[in-house]
Amino acid sequence: MVSFGLKIQRLRAAKGLGLRVLGKRSGMSASYLSLIERGIMPPPANDKLERLGAELGIDRETIYIMAARLRPELLELVGNRPADATRALEAELRKR
Repeated sequence: MVSFGLKIQRLRAAKGLGLRVLGKRSGMSASYLSLIERGIMPPPANDKLERLGAELGIDRETIYIMAARLRPELLELVGNRPADATRALEAELRKR
């Protein structure tokens, strides 16, 4: 499985963007972005994650999936009713 950082690195390279340019556009330093790309740091905070996705042309849903996170509004729903969310997901898994 390809890591989040490697996916970002590949997308950045495909767009011809340097670390400094993408970092500046997405609100991060080049060194921090480099740490993310190398898998030393986890995906950034949600606001920076969304900006990073926007700069790379990745829709909001996809960038959250790439980062193995739920969007904040979905997380809030799950947090309010974790048992219901778990049952719904387990039912969906049984259909497969």
